[in-house]
Amino acid sequence: MPVCEAAEQCVEECNRGDAHHCLAAGYAYYEAGDSRFAQTLYRRACLLGLANGCTNYGANLWVHEHTEGATTCARKLFAAACSASEHFGCGMIGRVDFERAETSDAYARVRRQLEDTCSEVSGFSCRVLAKQLESGRLGTYDQNAISDLLTRACEGGDTGACDAPPTAEETFR
Repeated sequence: MPVCEAAEQCVEECNRGDAHHCLAAGYAYYEAGDSRFAQTLYRRACLLGLANGCTNYGANLWVHEHTEGATTCARKLFAAACSASEHFGCGMIGRVDFERAETSDAYARVRRQLEDTCSEVSGFSCRVLAKQLESGRLGTYDQNAISDLLTRACEGGDTGACDAPPTAEETFR
């Protein structure tokens, strides 16, 4: 990830077609409270082919738009990122599908999908699986599974799962 002296410097590089600078600028603007401009930068990073840009663009849509169309679009963006083995995109599909699930069959599909992506891609999808298992809606599980999943998430690049948290729930803000 590039480091820029100022977010504006990253925007300049983004405008020149550097997807990594688009993402870095998006993070900076999001942290500064400008989620709309961050969304524009994430979208550009995605269009330039950066899978994590697609995940962030989708997440921003999902969190801020609150419409069925935005959720559907976000899920498609997460799926595209996941197909590139971007672990945050894989985990976000599970989060969206979990929130949409209403039947035991739907929850079972979410569990299988998260187990598969945790096994294949690791990272964030393992932390999402741990959190959703803790909710009790995905069926029974071994209590040791949560710490194992969080360890696997951390080892797979999800720093939010590191430092041995006692629950997955507390790793989400």
